[in-house]
Amino acid sequence: MKIVLLLSGGMDSAALYAHAAAEGHQVTPLFIDYSQPSVLEEVESAERIAEHFGSVLIVRASTLSLQDMGAQDGVSGPRVVPARNLVFLALGVHQAIIDQADEVWLGASLDDFEDYLDCRDHFVGAVNSASTLLGVIVRYPFCNRTKSQILDTANLYGFDLVDTWSCYSPIRSHPCGSCNGCLERDLLWVE
Repeated sequence: MKIVLLLSGGMDSAALYAHAAAEGHQVTPLFIDYSQPSVLEEVESAERIAEHFGSVLIVRASTLSLQDMGAQDGVSGPRVVPARNLVFLALGVHQAIIDQADEVWLGASLDDFEDYLDCRDHFVGAVNSASTLLGVIVRYPFCNRTKSQILDTANLYGFDLVDTWSCYSPIRSHPCGSCNGCLERDLLWVE
């Protein structure tokens, strides 16, 4: 099957790529540049991951606004951007139509449900109602897996997550150590 995989350069999307490759899918990796503080580090990581699997990374720019980052519904941190995945999925579906791909995959996990409204089952269902009209299915293959289980999946496929990038607020191209992404990575003991 031909898929477009939204590749952020992080652990979830890297493990998802390993999963897709192990299943024999033809993958088009798509990175979205929305001028996030860690865009340089993320795109470098995404390029390394794509290269590992023998693919060329496609980079698309988005006009998604960063001025709304921060607290929404009691959630705080630099990683929460309202409707980010909706924008990403729209760009992914667009790329899938261009590439004549069957599906768009996003690496959202069970641990993302609380913070991200657009990582929940009912959201995916709503997006699929629209995308299937265009001939593309949107999937979150890891939606019922925790971050720890995703780490286990990467290990199962022999993919080392050391070159992935998790920090949302880098300091001179080094992880800040205190953002949500860094703290989550530390909890999983990924170095």
